[in-house]
Amino acid sequence: FDRLKKDHDILLKSLEETRSKNNELANVLNELVVSEQELQDIIDHVQGRLVLNEQVARNKFAQGNKYKAELRQLNEQIATTIARRQSLEGINNRMESQSVSDSRTKSETTAAT
Repeated sequence: FDRLKKDHDILLKSLEETRSKNNELANVLNELVVSEQELQDIIDHVQGRLVLNEQVARNKFAQGNKYKAELRQLNEQIATTIARRQSLEGINNRMESQSVSDSRTKSETTAAT
């Protein structure tokens, strides 16, 4: 009977140790699961930021293209304005020359009479 009691106590102690080890392993496994979830959350966050950064980059690129087009259009308008101004200055110079010429002719005609 003592032998059975002793074997029973050894088995109970072994069972408690096994349960303790199982609990420790379960805790480690839970920590790994939590760590895996945290890592997945970090990965998801980083991927989200990458997508957001890509969208921002695309928007800025599109905005840059828009500004380039607007700048090109403004440059064309400036070139057109300069050409018009030069044309008007040419016309003005011809008119002034004609006016001076007309004044000379008038003065000469008046002096001749």
